Amino acid sequence: MFSLIMTPEFFFAIFRITAPILFATMAAVICEKAGVSNIGLEGTMMISALFGSLFAYYSGNWFVGLLVAIAVGIIVSLLMGFFAFNLKTNIILTGTAVNMIGSGGTIFLVKVITGITQGSQLTSTTSLITQKLQIPSITIPLIDKIPVIGQVLSGHSLLTYFAFICVFLTWVLLYHTPLGLNIRSVGENSHAASSVGVSVIRVKYITMVIAGVLCGMGGAFMSMYYAMGWSLDMVAGRGFIALA
Repeated sequence: MFSLIMTPEFFFAIFRITAPILFATMAAVICEKAGVSNIGLEGTMMISALFGSLFAYYSGNWFVGLLVAIAVGIIVSLLMGFFAFNLKTNIILTGTAVNMIGSGGTIFLVKVITGITQGSQLTSTTSLITQKLQIPSITIPLIDKIPVIGQVLSGHSLLTYFAFICVFLTWVLLYHTPLGLNIRSVGENSHAASSVGVSVIRVKYITMVIAGVLCGMGGAFMSMYYAMGWSLDMVAGRGFIALA
């Protein structure tokens, strides 16, 4: 039984499944360090996944879909920030609203954008993304020739590798840059940070933008590589897993 489970294909799947969770986790970490409880990660990824797959289909280019997914992630995150930071709404309730829109509002958007009004296509656009529109996989030279290791590490999506790189980039950002120092200082004591000239609102907005980029990539990965299209609740709690 053990030998049947512990196969190169099993570990390959672990790397693939981990990628969107890593994107959401890094977004959650950065926001949390700034004192922002961004629980809207799930909804942001859902909305980004939908728009990414639709624009990839209509443009015929996976890269356009990826850029749109990132842009949508940023817009959703900025809207969350506007309501929470400028209008002083509760960030938890704002994030909950985003999650509800990501779950229910995306069906309405599918109906409006595609004209589909009923049937399984209303809750799934998996037929839209073909092999041509899929985010490309990368074969790592030399490593792919190594038995077992090559089967596990080579042949993943471009975003899978970038998700693991983001872990290192997040560490560098938070602990080895002036911006990271500002983020941590705002999260630990916003009044003290403000007293030495740090714009608390600006720093929080920056963290929301970064979170939007990461969630956008996570959503694009889900709809343009993992599932080959958008489907209802396809993120399946990965945003909440990241928060945990």
